[in-house]
Amino acid sequence: GSFNSQVVGFRYFNVYGPRESHKARMASVAFHHYHQFRREGKVRLFEGCDGYAAGEQRRDFVFVGDVARVNLHFLDHPEKSGIFNVGTGRAQSFNELAVANVNACRALVGQPALPLAELVRQGLIEYIPFPADLKGKYQS
Repeated sequence: GSFNSQVVGFRYFNVYGPRESHKARMASVAFHHYHQFRREGKVRLFEGCDGYAAGEQRRDFVFVGDVARVNLHFLDHPEKSGIFNVGTGRAQSFNELAVANVNACRALVGQPALPLAELVRQGLIEYIPFPADLKGKYQS
């Protein structure tokens, strides 16, 4: 006979949040930006490539707490099955993420938020060449 069971598959987008250290190189871009800024005083982003301006490659960044809420929702609703994308539905640029990270760090020491152009001018966000060995392999 058949039995009725919940089957759920999740496609997680770019999940970020606390306690990512164990992921090492596979930690989120947000994690790497934050620690790079704390360590070096700047965030490095790739220059433009494949039709994208410097730092304008985009991803759907989703907070781990929101991901946990989605998982709990399905635990509470065993009648729901399927494959689901887990993200915000809004792609943000690496520039936007870097600006948020740098300004959050600046706020911790009482410094005002600055727009992207000023952060770049002051060297707090720096663009580096896109690695040749990644061209064509990196999803823009």
